[in-house]
Amino acid sequence: MSRLTFFLSGEHSSIPASEVIASIEAENWDYEIDEELDQVLTVETEADPLTLSRRLGMTHWISEHFCLPTPRILWKLWVGQICLIFSLSRRVYPSE
Repeated sequence: MSRLTFFLSGEHSSIPASEVIASIEAENWDYEIDEELDQVLTVETEADPLTLSRRLGMTHWISEHFCLPTPRILWKLWVGQICLIFSLSRRVYPSE
């Protein structure tokens, strides 16, 4: 199964995601919702993105989601951001 990510319109809180699910079901594909955010829906499915795109009116774009970072990578990114914020906010005053 591939992981598809849908960037949904913000016109309504639940209709765009429901439209995606209904389109997948209408084409008789299995699916599993991985993540649902305000305007992003990530689904594991064998559905054809091109076929779905012809049915969806409240989706801006569909992309294939290739990978998820491991917790170790997320930790490194988080620590790196904290270090960057600290280095940007640290002030150095010249001595007199």
